[in-house]
Amino acid sequence: MSHTKNFTPSAASAGSSHAQLPLIDLTATRDGFPDGAWCPRSNDLVAELPELFAALGEQSLQVRRVVYHPTTWLVAPRRLVSDSRRVDLSPSSAFHPHLLRLFLSGSNRSMDLLVILPAVSP
Repeated sequence: MSHTKNFTPSAASAGSSHAQLPLIDLTATRDGFPDGAWCPRSNDLVAELPELFAALGEQSLQVRRVVYHPTTWLVAPRRLVSDSRRVDLSPSSAFHPHLLRLFLSGSNRSMDLLVILPAVSP
């Protein structure tokens, strides 16, 4: 049985589409399922990650590396500095296009987030 935590955003981001960020307790068994979901507003990884990092930081989770599928996102640099922290960005074509793998600082733990991108008009 998994335990879910819901992130409640600060007043500054209350109007954003990130109203709830469900996270499965990292001590629970993963069983091959994503640990949560993320709904960025665009496919610009560099622009979207700082808000995700801030939300995770409020839960004392610091990200040190992000693995993503390169065709899902706009071209991104190999490193990103967010809130004075360096985060490595690693594209991988072997990784599922709708997942992000976040490696957390201070441990060997990682979490997978299902990415739900906004609909694109034809």
